[in-house]
Amino acid sequence: MRYFKTEDTVLVGYLVPNSNVTITIIDLDNDKVIPLTDNNCVESEHIEGLYAFSTSNIDKDKLEDRIYNLFYIMEDDVGNKTYGKFTLGTKEEVLLEDIKDTVIVTKDTVEIIKNIEAGTWIMEDGELKFFDELDNLIAKFELRDIYGNKTMRNYVKRIRVEWCLLY
Repeated sequence: MRYFKTEDTVLVGYLVPNSNVTITIIDLDNDKVIPLTDNNCVESEHIEGLYAFSTSNIDKDKLEDRIYNLFYIMEDDVGNKTYGKFTLGTKEEVLLEDIKDTVIVTKDTVEIIKNIEAGTWIMEDGELKFFDELDNLIAKFELRDIYGNKTMRNYVKRIRVEWCLLY
């Protein structure tokens, strides 16, 4: 699972009931141990042997602002272990900004496609030209034959020579 740096979750593992269980969290990108404010796991009151660790015990102030691929090892006092993996991500604001940028680019692309579909096109002088509904040039392509020559017949390739971003 992936969690924001500001978000907390609970990691769980199943070990011998009534044990002292601790956790170690390792950064898979550099094999370093992640600093914790407390490494003790708490046994469930309802399910014997189920231990939980809150990620609020990760010392997040000591973490860089990047995505962490983390591996955790829960170990009881006789050496039994259970494992898991999770991702601790970047700040919510960074992710939301990336999503916003993607939506804007997608919206612009859809707008161009809509204008091409609603508009007209013409092939002349070895070129393919696309126009929007108002007859504004959107894009111009050269048409080429198998030898790379500009052509109006037997074309096999188009090469964009002009892209008019009006939107």
